[in-house]
Amino acid sequence: MVRWQIGSTITSSASPSFRRVVVATNTITLQEQLFSKDIPFMRSWLPFDFKASLLKGRANYVSLRRWNRYLNAPSRRADGSWFDDEVKFKLRMLVFLAQTQHGDRSEIKLNGFDDLFWLRAASTPDDCLAAHCENFKTQRCFYWNSRRAAQDADVIVTNHALLLADALKGGSVLPPHEHLVVDEAHQLEEAAVEALTMRVGEGELLESVDGALTWFRAAVGTPSEAVRRAAADCRQAVVELFREIRTVLGERQPEIPVRPSREEPVVIDAANRVVPDIIGLSKLAAILDERATALRRALDDAGGQLPMESNPHAERELDLFITQMQSRVDLVVHALLQPRPERLYWLGTERRSGRPLVQAAPTAAGRELQERAFAGKETVVFTSATLAVADSFAYFKRGVGLAALSTHEMVLASPFDYLSQALLCLPTDLRELTDPGFLEQVTTVVGDIADAIDGRTLVLFTSHLQLQDVAERLRVRTARSHLTVLAQNLDGTRRQLLSQFQENPHSILLGSSSFWEGIDVPGDALSCVVIVRLPFRVPSDPLQRARSASLGDPFGQLALPEAVLRLKQGFGRLIRRQSDRGAVVLMDHRIANRTYGAAFLEALPRAEVHVGHADELAPAIAQWLTRGQNVRLPSRESGLRDFPHVEA
Repeated sequence: MVRWQIGSTITSSASPSFRRVVVATNTITLQEQLFSKDIPFMRSWLPFDFKASLLKGRANYVSLRRWNRYLNAPSRRADGSWFDDEVKFKLRMLVFLAQTQHGDRSEIKLNGFDDLFWLRAASTPDDCLAAHCENFKTQRCFYWNSRRAAQDADVIVTNHALLLADALKGGSVLPPHEHLVVDEAHQLEEAAVEALTMRVGEGELLESVDGALTWFRAAVGTPSEAVRRAAADCRQAVVELFREIRTVLGERQPEIPVRPSREEPVVIDAANRVVPDIIGLSKLAAILDERATALRRALDDAGGQLPMESNPHAERELDLFITQMQSRVDLVVHALLQPRPERLYWLGTERRSGRPLVQAAPTAAGRELQERAFAGKETVVFTSATLAVADSFAYFKRGVGLAALSTHEMVLASPFDYLSQALLCLPTDLRELTDPGFLEQVTTVVGDIADAIDGRTLVLFTSHLQLQDVAERLRVRTARSHLTVLAQNLDGTRRQLLSQFQENPHSILLGSSSFWEGIDVPGDALSCVVIVRLPFRVPSDPLQRARSASLGDPFGQLALPEAVLRLKQGFGRLIRRQSDRGAVVLMDHRIANRTYGAAFLEALPRAEVHVGHADELAPAIAQWLTRGQNVRLPSRESGLRDFPHVEA
């Protein structure tokens, strides 16, 4: 019988039977924190010792076989010019590989395009020879060496991505284990959707075709004219398909972009499949399918007619590329010709490069998650500081496929005294979010607060475009002051900005999605968090559509509870220690004039409340921080009664 435990904080004890436990958290940063801080604490507290191992996902390790292939590939752009950034990356990698023992990407600093270059050399499940690889046999493979180190561990600290990879591979990635603890479990459903989402672009398909031809030469011999012609025809089909996809994506864009500089995705649903441009894509997909089949047959026929050289390594590489090509073509065929009912398909662009992709996501990730990751486990514990909505785990359980199962549930009170430690500020004269003057109002409020409390302010956005706009306005305002404006992706990476903010608290830090959780700035360095908008996801986002496909009320069952939890995470950036004090300002008028506004307020900790005009916030916050509990402000209940349309 599987025992399920869900809660905001879990503590337990067990006899030292040394049955393996896997602990999975959301990010690499949290994973390393658990391993370097919490595991040593456990060792000092427990009356017995145990072996612990840190395991990361494949993409964190360089594959020496893929690296050698990538190193020898020309570092040129499509126009033939040298790609200097790529050349520099390869030189840095040569130095890195001469020194590293683990081949872990955390050991080398990656900037700009480096993330994309790393993926060309990183270990991947669909391009791994495993026991047939020489690096595996000689124990030089970084990925498989990390797995060997985990075989004798009692506690394995991993992340959601690797846990899900293990589930997708039928338990062949992690060592056998009966007990599982999922930390930061509120992220698990989203991680599952991401893990189950498939993507293919022009580059991957061409790589498969060219790779098959290259390894045919090594395994069999010089390709015949029929093979070369079949490969050329297949490449042409790929190029023509993606040329047309670019055209379709361009023509489908709104005159006023929802997200400037980013093409909007085109969902391939029943309504879209009968539209002429999608019908045209379907015909090109059929041609690609035919030519890929013809190429496979030509390779088989030629291989059977020529004497095969004694090169089993090359044979396996050839099989790998042919299988890889087939799976990639299949994704295109399913998306445009033979859709599966449990998948949502769409055309979109890669965030960084802008290259078009054909993508597919599951519409029942929770069910797949439960069946693949949790079934057969003796104990599964889910824990997070933001797992319950209105003291209910219904939203979480539905998302991870546990809605129909019996669970042990626990919600523990926070260790913080928010009534004395936090001030919730609710402006009553906020502009509409679409009002051209809204961002100027945000700038004024943030600037006034930062002036009043000498910086120490974090501003959370849901739109990077709005973040850039406010950053520019704040820079003009603070040009002659001692305050510094730090904006995500404009002034440095997330880690760099946090370090600068802690070193120089006379700053205003502006962050978007990744700053809403997982950052820890205790003490006086952070005294105010300004939340610009309620963190609703874009409803047209394909992954959001996939997650809500089977729901009767997508807004009430997914969008609203997800945004409520996200707001709790943003609020949680403020109080990190029992000695911390500070204010949170909500700048979204929908808190007051939408019926769902009460759901957000009820989910927040019971802090002190200030309700008033926007220009009153800065002096009220400064006074509250200076005088502490001696300042007389409205209670939460009386304050909310003064707040339009929201009952206490």
